[in-house]
Amino acid sequence: MTNNMPLVGVVFAILLILVGVGGYVGGDMASKTALIPTFFGLPLLIASALAFKEAFLKHAMHAAAMVGLLGFLAPLGRIIPQAAKGKFEFDLAGICMVLMVVLCGLFTAFCVKSFIDVRKARTAAGN
Repeated sequence: MTNNMPLVGVVFAILLILVGVGGYVGGDMASKTALIPTFFGLPLLIASALAFKEAFLKHAMHAAAMVGLLGFLAPLGRIIPQAAKGKFEFDLAGICMVLMVVLCGLFTAFCVKSFIDVRKARTAAGN
């Protein structure tokens, strides 16, 4: 059984890095906080790259899933209170936060599905 999750992780990491760099450059490089998606994309990229080596696959993908989950929850901690007050705006920063939530949420969901599939396959094989 082939595991495509390291490649999926690399793709999502690159997308997060692009969101961060795009937000930073698009915001005239005024705020370093625009790079937050990049700060999540880089460790995701490292963990996913390590996962290409079979010996590191399990631990690296669990680390990548943790980065994805934190990357999903972190911007929600800003979006939800702002939206509750009616102050959330779909400006560049808001769009970048929403993109980070979506990308990290999807990646985390793919990781959980992959972990479940691996567990089922292992159980079916009698291990």
